[in-house]
Amino acid sequence: ENLSKQLESKAEVLKESYKQILKFFNMRVNLQNEIISYHEKKFPILGDVYMKIDKKSENNTIKTPYFPSFTQLFTSIDSYSKTNQKKNEIYRDFLSQNIVKDLLLKENEESDLAIQGQRDRINALKRKIYKLANETAENSNKHAKLFTDMMSPVSRNLTENKDLYNSQISIFSSSDEQIQLHKELATEVLSFRESLLKAEEKKLNVLKEVFKLFLVKSEGFFAEKNIEFDNLVADLEKIEFKDNLEEFLSIKNLIKIDNLAF
Repeated sequence: ENLSKQLESKAEVLKESYKQILKFFNMRVNLQNEIISYHEKKFPILGDVYMKIDKKSENNTIKTPYFPSFTQLFTSIDSYSKTNQKKNEIYRDFLSQNIVKDLLLKENEESDLAIQGQRDRINALKRKIYKLANETAENSNKHAKLFTDMMSPVSRNLTENKDLYNSQISIFSSSDEQIQLHKELATEVLSFRESLLKAEEKKLNVLKEVFKLFLVKSEGFFAEKNIEFDNLVADLEKIEFKDNLEEFLSIKNLIKIDNLAF
């Protein structure tokens, strides 16, 4: 049972780290939404300034620029801002759909599903063991009382002998069942470790894909071709994590003297 607790503790560390990465990208999406919203609500249209406006009718308004050369420049700037706004929307949608939904959330759900069945079986076995342990303790107490009564000089009879024998058999039977359940639990926990290992390995590979897409898309979005971006992508390609993951979830790290419960 202690091995199971240690394993769940390690799994929680991995889960929380993944959640922080998901939070990072959700915040990037929110940031893009704020930028888009700010542009839509706050920015004036420069092409409309320095204009003489003649309203001929409700549906017919004539605008005449006071300074045509400025108006031409301002109109070009408005067009450039509109293009950037569209780029912001494309970048936001890429982060929201391609990274958060299609990769991070999807992988998180698949990973949880892959190991949830084993988690349920482990918890069911723990409940059985706990219940049986209580029953064994209760039977032991009854046996001790029967034994004490039989040792009493007041009275002894065959019925008491039979009850004592039956209580011993009951204790032995429940103890054997507990041993069997502990064996099943150990097998299930080791199997859970292997499943967790595979699930986390798949997750980390997805993270490599996520950050490569993010770096390449960001470089294109910000139009900044530089050495720093190239180095980040190159470093990402070199990442090896399998040995570290194996070590993190290794049995020797899960079962340490300091962590053993007696």
